[in-house]
Amino acid sequence: TKVFMDYSQSKFSETLKTADLLIASASQIKDYRFQGYGLFGLAYCTYRLGQLHKAKHYLEELHTLFSEQFNLQDEKLAHLTAGLQARIERALGNDEMALSWAHKAEELGNGLFQDSYLSLVGFSSPVATYLNLWRDGQGDPTVLKRRTKKAMRNLKLYAFSFPTGRP
Repeated sequence: TKVFMDYSQSKFSETLKTADLLIASASQIKDYRFQGYGLFGLAYCTYRLGQLHKAKHYLEELHTLFSEQFNLQDEKLAHLTAGLQARIERALGNDEMALSWAHKAEELGNGLFQDSYLSLVGFSSPVATYLNLWRDGQGDPTVLKRRTKKAMRNLKLYAFSFPTGRP
């Protein structure tokens, strides 16, 4: 699909437009799941473009959507969201929040079957968060080392789930 091609080629400005269209069309038919993926797309692309506060705002909209739509249950989307939230919080200097979201992403990723390269952020974010906090002397090194090892195992399992190559 176009959104995957633009995303995989790091064409984040183009992907933003596609995500906006996805949200608009999903809103018209009240497809909250695809609205969620559109909001995640906006958050991820604005994060990659360095617009951290705007990215955080999109994730807040996504959290609101999750809380308002009780029937919206998508483990993969929740996993992606937690991973991206960890990265954004860390980039904004909110280390405790980053740690909390990294742990949530790690827990959501346990045993989660992956069928998409797009899931990388959900698995790589806990590793990056724990390693960066450990490197910067933020937090208990013993706990961060243990969590890093566990998150690395999840990332390794994710990478081995692709028969046609590695993400």
